[in-house]
Amino acid sequence: MIASIETEGFKEELEKVKKISSTMDFLVKSELTQLGMAWQADCRENTGVITGDLKRSWKVKKAKKRFGEFSVSVGNKVEYAAHVEYGHRIVRNGTVVGSVRGQYIMNRAKDRAEAQMPKVIKRVGRRLKKELEK
Repeated sequence: MIASIETEGFKEELEKVKKISSTMDFLVKSELTQLGMAWQADCRENTGVITGDLKRSWKVKKAKKRFGEFSVSVGNKVEYAAHVEYGHRIVRNGTVVGSVRGQYIMNRAKDRAEAQMPKVIKRVGRRLKKELEK
């Protein structure tokens, strides 16, 4: 006795799954890039201005997928950015005379951006559901 199962339409469904996988990657990168831009805007908004160099220098890198993980980065390459972010000592004539507390501009903005992740995930889910229904 022999029994068999017909797999009509299986190839088409497999193609849909492959398309959804690449679509999901695109949607996640897109949403994360938008989140990164909001994070950058938050950093700029909360940066004090003396010369404006620090405020203008906030940059966001496009979201990427690496080893199955998605990420987006925001940074500032101004020489003194780390001193403003984390604080520094005040040294006069080789003697420490005080310190300046860090502003934690980027870290606070990152925390606010991370708090938005559940909304981002829901948006990606809704957009994927629409793709599946096509």
